[in-house]
Amino acid sequence: MKMLLQDKVAVVTGGASGIGEAAVRALGAEGAAVVIADRDEARAVALAGDLTAGGQRAAAFGLDVTDDTQVAAMVAFAVETFGTIDYGVNSAGISRMSGPISKISDAGWREVMDVNLMGVVHAMKHQLAVMVNKGSGAIVNISSVSGIRAGGMMAPYATSKHAVIGLTRSAAQESARKGVRVNAICPGLIETPMLQQQVDGGIDFRSMITCPMGRIGRAEEIADAVIWLLSDRSSYVTGQAIVVDGGQTLG
Repeated sequence: MKMLLQDKVAVVTGGASGIGEAAVRALGAEGAAVVIADRDEARAVALAGDLTAGGQRAAAFGLDVTDDTQVAAMVAFAVETFGTIDYGVNSAGISRMSGPISKISDAGWREVMDVNLMGVVHAMKHQLAVMVNKGSGAIVNISSVSGIRAGGMMAPYATSKHAVIGLTRSAAQESARKGVRVNAICPGLIETPMLQQQVDGGIDFRSMITCPMGRIGRAEEIADAVIWLLSDRSSYVTGQAIVVDGGQTLG
């Protein structure tokens, strides 16, 4: 049985842990070669080694998504290593419980916006250049349920994730007739190292599990949505923000 993404090439930012790692593993399992781009280069190298040991194609690239020059170099590396780029998964992000807006410093705003928004801008800028030139491709940006329903005390994060959805829709408008689809996924509470860091910092997310399914989601469940949005099975889907949250945003 042919794999969904056989002989395709993907780049994944934030690909060494959490949702990004789950996406990398799912892409490899479906036959794609993957460039794992992450600021934790050692973890990216280890993950690439894990995939190649299993007969898959993978390479690691140390990357700070806030640096456009580094992102350009990563895309060039992917093209040089695997010949092209068919898919982009832009998962790199940070989460900060920043406090009330009146207390958030400019530096606090810039830290979150530089990673969560400008990191996606930089990635799409160079991914789209390759895809539009060849007339095909698909991109999935990782937003959040905070991108469609904001909560208090974390305005920079919610603002950045709203902006990712707007960016996704603008890119989809621009590139649809050039053969490239661009979508976003909005995860709810997902079991990831980032979530665990917040738990370790004293935030009890158990009290926030209000979704009808009554549980935190798994990174693999987001990866499944990523694969669908990249594959031809979603060939008529673009410019969408797909919510994967166990029903959390139902009310």
